[in-house]
Amino acid sequence: MLRNADAKFHEIKYNWTIPQFSAFESKTPWSARIPVKSVRFPTLLNKLYEWEVLFYPNGVSGSQDSISLILRLHCICGFEKAVVNFKASVMDRHYREVRSKEDLREFISGGMIIEWNEFCHKDKIFRNKLLFNNQLIIFVHISYYIQCQDLPSNIAKCDLSNSLASLLKNPKFADVQLNVSSGKSYWAHRAILASRSGFFARKFNEIDKEKRYKKVLLHVTDTDRDVMDAVLRYIYTGGCETSNNLTDRLLMAADKFEVHGLVNICLESLSDIVISVKNAANVLVSADKYHLHELKSRVIEYIVGHWVDVLKSVGWKRMVGTNTHLVNEMCQILAKRSNKNQIT
Repeated sequence: MLRNADAKFHEIKYNWTIPQFSAFESKTPWSARIPVKSVRFPTLLNKLYEWEVLFYPNGVSGSQDSISLILRLHCICGFEKAVVNFKASVMDRHYREVRSKEDLREFISGGMIIEWNEFCHKDKIFRNKLLFNNQLIIFVHISYYIQCQDLPSNIAKCDLSNSLASLLKNPKFADVQLNVSSGKSYWAHRAILASRSGFFARKFNEIDKEKRYKKVLLHVTDTDRDVMDAVLRYIYTGGCETSNNLTDRLLMAADKFEVHGLVNICLESLSDIVISVKNAANVLVSADKYHLHELKSRVIEYIVGHWVDVLKSVGWKRMVGTNTHLVNEMCQILAKRSNKNQIT
C-alpha cells in the first residue's frame, strides 16, 4: 500500500545552459550520437534514486535536424511504482518559453526512461535567434513520486555522512581554504567540492597545473557565514536544514555554486517562506528564475505594499545590478498602482 510520504509529489526545476551550441552543427558521425548529460538530481525520497537528463544535439538517431531529450531514472534497488510528469522548454534570452513538450507517465518496477526523439528542430533555434552568447537554455521541470521497494536487509546504515562531516573540522588533510564575507575561513577538499559543485570544479580547473598539489585559497566574499555552513554541510553529508531567514539566501548560493540537489530542497521550502522586507527581492529573483508563478505574484503584492522599505534593502540594491528586467517590471507595476491610488 502506498504510504502518504511516498505519494506526495516532489518537484525538480532546473535552468540548463548548453554552451557552444553552434558547434553541434558539425557533421562528424561520432558527435551525432554523443549526448550532453545534465547533473544528476537526487530524489528527496531516497538517495538511491537519481534523475538524469540527456541532451542529443543531433538527435538520438543522428539525423542532425532535431535535438532529442531523454529523462532517465537511475536506481540501485528498483521501485514498485513511479509516476512522473516531465516538461522541458526552450527559453529565449529573457527566460520566456518558446517551445515546450510535456509527458505524464506511470512505470511499474525496474528502471524508467522517457525519450523525445524530436524535441525541437534546430532550424527553429537558429531562425528565431534563441541563442544568447552561443548558449541554448532549456528549462527542465520534473514532478514525480516514487513508491520505493524495501531495502535489502544486508544494506546497513553506515556513518559515512558523519565521517565526511568530521573532515570539515579537521584541516589536516585539507587542500583548499575558503574565506567568506564575515572573515571566517573553512578548510575543505578540492576532490569533494569539485565532485558536488560545478562552480568549484571550474575554479579548480583554472588553477595552474604547477599548483596542483599546493593548498589553494579562494575568497567567496558574497556569501555569508551561515549560508556557507549550510552549503558545505550539504556538499559533505547530503543533509540540510532550512529556515525562513536562510532559505532565500541559501537558494541563491546553491544556484551560484551549482549544487543542484540543494537548489531543489530550497525550492520546496521556498513555497512556504514568510516574505519580509529583508528577503522580498531575493524571493522575487528566485520565483522569476524558477517560474514559480504563484510565489512571484505573492511577493509582488508584498513589495507593492512595502515598496518604500523594500527599495532600501540590500537585496533590492543587488537586484538593480543583476536583474534589470525585474526592476523594470516592478517599476511598471508600481506606476500603474500609483495611478490608481493603490499604493499606501
